[in-house]
Amino acid sequence: MQDIDQLESGWTALREHHRAQTNHFNDYYEQATFASRKAGWLSRDNLGLFVARQSDQTSQDIIGFVIASIHQGVGEIESLYVSTQTRDSGVGKSLMRVAMKWLNDLSASPIRLLVGDGNEDVMAFYAKCGFVMRATQMEWQG
Repeated sequence: MQDIDQLESGWTALREHHRAQTNHFNDYYEQATFASRKAGWLSRDNLGLFVARQSDQTSQDIIGFVIASIHQGVGEIESLYVSTQTRDSGVGKSLMRVAMKWLNDLSASPIRLLVGDGNEDVMAFYAKCGFVMRATQMEWQG
């Protein structure tokens, strides 16, 4: 398995994106750390890291990744990141295809993902990947 620590800068950029988009959970995203998320991912029964790199002669920079997991038979897309300059190029779709194949090959069922508050624009992308809304989860902010 690839070294999960190489994903930290992309995960941090994704966290900042979510923090900027959220309507109610700024504190959550400000306090979220890569170390705590990593510990959660590593506690899963199976963990899949799928990375897209810029492949040119001068760079092997990570331009996207998917972190997928299986725990007690349930598959989850834990995190999907595509760099800003690479969005709308098919990288996210390719990463999702590979992650979904991995989850299916390991017989994960069901396969889920969460979409954060304020990030609803990504729903159309996930629908194209075969996901449908099952429920809406809400949290009390009282």
